Amino acid sequence: MKNGPTKLVHVAAWAWTLGGIQSTLRHHRQFDAKLGFDSRFIALFDQSVLAPGDQLVRARGGQLVGSIRRRFQRLAEPHQDAVFIYHDGWGLRWWADGDGASRRIVFLHTEVPQLDGLLRDFAPRVDGFVCVSQALRDRVTRVVPEFPRERCVALPFFVETPVLPSRPKPRADRPWIIGYAGRLERAHKRVERLPELVERLTDAGVDFEMEILGDGQLRPFLEKRLGGNVRVHLCGDRRGAAYWDTIRRWDFVTLVSDYEGFSRATMEGMKVGALPVHPEFSNAAREVLGPLGKYGLYPTGDMEACADCIRRYTRLTETQREKLQDEAFQHLQNHTVDHYETAFKAAVNHLIALPGRAETPSPGWWENSLPLGAFTRLFSKRF
Repeated sequence: MKNGPTKLVHVAAWAWTLGGIQSTLRHHRQFDAKLGFDSRFIALFDQSVLAPGDQLVRARGGQLVGSIRRRFQRLAEPHQDAVFIYHDGWGLRWWADGDGASRRIVFLHTEVPQLDGLLRDFAPRVDGFVCVSQALRDRVTRVVPEFPRERCVALPFFVETPVLPSRPKPRADRPWIIGYAGRLERAHKRVERLPELVERLTDAGVDFEMEILGDGQLRPFLEKRLGGNVRVHLCGDRRGAAYWDTIRRWDFVTLVSDYEGFSRATMEGMKVGALPVHPEFSNAAREVLGPLGKYGLYPTGDMEACADCIRRYTRLTETQREKLQDEAFQHLQNHTVDHYETAFKAAVNHLIALPGRAETPSPGWWENSLPLGAFTRLFSKRF
């Protein structure tokens, strides 16, 4: 490798939407330089630049795959010999032969349902995997056992909390506050399940309020189903101090997703005292909850079981709940920005010190001839 800062190119499907990957990218914009990396960012689907130096492919469903590939190659050309980091590896089969990378890394954030097939497709094209959980690393080594284990690294995925005033204790004369934070969408997040959760909790006689943070395509649906319910507050997109001022009041932070990676929303809630209620869709779910897994995990998609988790928490004494809050905080002590930065720098430097192994097979000519939207619909398990 050349002297001077190591050149990195972060490639992501989306760089500026709400989500864990996008939050991670914002941090890399801030700290990569101090770690000795000269970083650039390429987004595939964003249509406008929100940070100086970001480059956009501006891919759309109606464009031919071949034209999108050529656009990507033009953007990648000035960064020949850089280390390319593909966040979740979206479309890697199309970009790999044109990036000119000295090393190619897939940064795994999410355990999508088709992940096993993607890992088999990624493995010959990459020099290493970086994973947000030990569970994800274990999955890589199980699915592609031939991939060298030393080239697959788990990081302590991070959550950064501001200094907050002490959290108000639950009182007998107020409802329990249940919070959701994330994109309001059906795919992945499955927030159309929230109305059923409200019904289950109401039928069970739980005295609660629900605060829903975020925005997205299903906001009109939630407004129609829940807008008249005095227990439910659709808070919109809150960031910075407004976000933290909201979640520090929560008693419980809940997800209703079909899959995640290592949920940052859950970690943030746990860091400020909210007890987690989380679908048990993979070993990573138990990993993020740690000692609270015996209370807060429920079968994916089962809103009655989700409500049962909340009821179990409410039946604990205040002392028992405080003990769980302390255990959750201690469990996440290592998941800080400082630890993540140190581990990320070490992982990248470790992978680039190893001999290159990535192949760069070109996609078939017929792939280039299809519109992107048609390809992803016909072969949805490849994305």
